[in-house]
Amino acid sequence: MLDPRACSYHQLIDPVANAGATTEETLDTIGFRHATVIVGLGNAASSTTTLKMTESDASDMSGSADISGATFDGGTDVDGDTLALPGSSDDDKLAIFEIHLGPNRKRYLRPEVVVGGSTSAVYCIAILSDGANAPANTSAGKGAESAASIFGVIQV
Repeated sequence: MLDPRACSYHQLIDPVANAGATTEETLDTIGFRHATVIVGLGNAASSTTTLKMTESDASDMSGSADISGATFDGGTDVDGDTLALPGSSDDDKLAIFEIHLGPNRKRYLRPEVVVGGSTSAVYCIAILSDGANAPANTSAGKGAESAASIFGVIQV
C-alpha cells in the first residue's frame, strides 16, 4: 500500500483554458523512486497534438529528451494497446504516466502538452512516491515548490 506520508504532490500545469502549448512546471524527482503524472483533459475543442513526458539533468530542462515510450502518440499502454493522441471527442478524460525513477532516469521531468483550439482546458498534477526521505507531514512538506501550491491536507 502506498504510504501518503512518503509522497509529494505537485501541480505542473495550472487548470486554465489553453490554446497551443501549455506552460509546464519542472518536477524535481530527487529522493523518490516513482512518479505518477496525471494530465486532465477538459473541453477538448480540437485535437491534442502533443502529449508526452520529457527528462533532463538540468533544472531548466536544457538538453531535455523524450522519455522512451512515454507518449500518447504511438506509445503502448499497460494493456499492450497502441495509444493515439486525444481528439475532440475525448473531453473530461485523464492521461496517466507511471514512471519508475531508477538509475537510468534523469532527475528532472516535465510534461509536454500541446492542445488545439482556444478553449481546451488542461491541467496536470504529479505525485512523487516511494521516497527515501519522507517529506514533512505538513502542507509545506507535501508540495516541494511552496505551501502556496497546497490548499490543505487531510488525513483520516
